[in-house]
Amino acid sequence: MNKFGIIVILLLATIVLQCNEFVITKELTESELHMGFSMSSDEEKYDLDGNLGSLIIINCGIDDVNFTNSVSKISQKRSNGDYWVYLKSSAQRLYIRKSEGFGKYQYDFPFRLKSGSVYEMSVGAKEDLEEVSIPIMITTNPSGAEVFIDDEFIDYSYDGVLSHTLPAGKYEIKLSLKGFVTEVDSITVDEGKQTFSFALKEKLSAAVTITSDPEGAEIYLDNVYVGTTPHVTFFPFGEYDLRLVLRDYISIEDKINVVESFEKNYELTEASALLTINTFPNATIYINDELYAGIINHTKFKPQLLEIKVVVPQTEAIVDRVLLKPGDDIIKEYYPSISTGIIKVNVIPENARINLTNEEGFEYLSIGKETFKSLPVGEYYLKVYAKGKQTYEETIQLYNDKVVERDVILKSEDDYLKMDEFDVDSLEESE
Repeated sequence: MNKFGIIVILLLATIVLQCNEFVITKELTESELHMGFSMSSDEEKYDLDGNLGSLIIINCGIDDVNFTNSVSKISQKRSNGDYWVYLKSSAQRLYIRKSEGFGKYQYDFPFRLKSGSVYEMSVGAKEDLEEVSIPIMITTNPSGAEVFIDDEFIDYSYDGVLSHTLPAGKYEIKLSLKGFVTEVDSITVDEGKQTFSFALKEKLSAAVTITSDPEGAEIYLDNVYVGTTPHVTFFPFGEYDLRLVLRDYISIEDKINVVESFEKNYELTEASALLTINTFPNATIYINDELYAGIINHTKFKPQLLEIKVVVPQTEAIVDRVLLKPGDDIIKEYYPSISTGIIKVNVIPENARINLTNEEGFEYLSIGKETFKSLPVGEYYLKVYAKGKQTYEETIQLYNDKVVERDVILKSEDDYLKMDEFDVDSLEESE
């Protein structure tokens, strides 16, 4: 046989020898009455700094096992078939090793060790345990509960008792019985722990009334539909995730804890958003291709995607898309770049009315003097009038960045009549 074949055989032999594993057959527990420290020498129980350590007595039928912790181990000895391991109280774990046939095993302590305390635990070989099943007894009050171990259904606890066998180790047990709270717990099976008792708690219930304003909201408890508001039903005691859903309204999510009968009302908020559009007075606004009549100032809309089109004479139309979400209050500014000017009108009397109309027929109105700013360039028709006064009319051409000012003094209608009479008499004399 060549060297390569020999090496392969040795490797396979090593793998076979190391196939076994350590298992914890009994968890670490404190043994308050054990006199182990009184039977230990100072060299065994004190560290190099003179601090008293902790003693772990390990029941293990495997020879030549080394329990190590390079930082915290003080000493180890064999006594009456058990391993006595002395550790600093700061130790958090223990490594279990054997030179042949086993892999390294790390055991993390389930709690903090105390100086001067004695603890006990048991360690075995997995192969040995797999061959030995430990009889256990599970009792339930009341009887008839479904028993699951590691999610596998075992049987019912007839007459309140279920007998079964399991290899040593940790298991999750679940007990279920109609009308009672499902019990889920962790159990450790070993030779010192074979009986497990459970008292199931009855599911009490209470009348719960759920109402809403407006009514008709769908009610979901733990994501299960139960009806619409107003709704009255009995719920088992416990905590529930509640959700109310009504079209065009903001859904409500809440947690309710049922421990007694109660009524709870919810005010639903309309799922709406507010929109304000600021633009030129002569602008035309389209919402989703429909002409919008009126001012859009904190106007309520349903949450949606809006297409907004703003058209101002002598400018390119502005098109924008705005996503409205529930509770939004959005302000949009649409002022296209246009050539503008100013028309300033001073009037006497002070209560004279001003009517300024552009080429598209849009009117700018005022009572008393007014400065009309940011007017698009173009032709405007100015009309000033007051009761008992002559009407003043003029066509004004407005140019970019120009200011046109008019001082208008309205004459009384009597002055107009006298002037007509004077003109007639003058004509007769000239003839």
